[in-house]
Amino acid sequence: MRLFAALFALIACCAATSLADAPATAPSADDPPAPAALAPTYLSIGKDISLRLQLVRQTLDELKLDPGMLVQAQQIIDVPRRELNGALDQMEAGHMPPASRVYSVPDVLRTAREKLFALIGEQQAGLLQEKMSSLRGEARWRIGQLRNGLDELKMSDDRIRQCEAILTSAQPAVEKLPAEQLDGDLYDKSRRQMNSLFANVHAHLAAILSGDEQARLGPRLSSLAGP
Repeated sequence: MRLFAALFALIACCAATSLADAPATAPSADDPPAPAALAPTYLSIGKDISLRLQLVRQTLDELKLDPGMLVQAQQIIDVPRRELNGALDQMEAGHMPPASRVYSVPDVLRTAREKLFALIGEQQAGLLQEKMSSLRGEARWRIGQLRNGLDELKMSDDRIRQCEAILTSAQPAVEKLPAEQLDGDLYDKSRRQMNSLFANVHAHLAAILSGDEQARLGPRLSSLAGP
């Protein structure tokens, strides 16, 4: 999937209209709060978008960019991350932000994409997209989704540490996965390595989590076990 296409797909069901650079102000009569009934959906989608932006920023560090250009690229990504995380924090505190702030997300992301690609150029933009859609990029995404899901379970500190230790121990193997596009046997071999890694993560987490907790994690956990 193309770099920001995943982000737009995640928010499509929540934002039919948009206002660029919406202010982070309190709701008003002219700008009512976003529907509270949709808060769980907004939070779930918003966390996935935030994770994707975090991974974009991480992957930027791996490109051969001039130090000054890298700082500018990171700053471009930090704008939508701060805006989005601020809105998510507000929702989690039980206060819905203005509707315009929620609906501005598509344009904020689109603006960030355009600025980023204009800054780093076509070649580096293509390399960034390749790395994001590689097996390593996919594995990072799945680990990040697991972390988000585990955080939502609100477990005890001890059980959180146990689960985090499992994910942390898997991270070195994730980082060894290919960061470029592969074909044929090379892809099949690397895919099997990734599947084996995640099957091991699944087995260890399943030994800690209750059946209800596993069900609440849904495909974020169950898909790791393989078909």
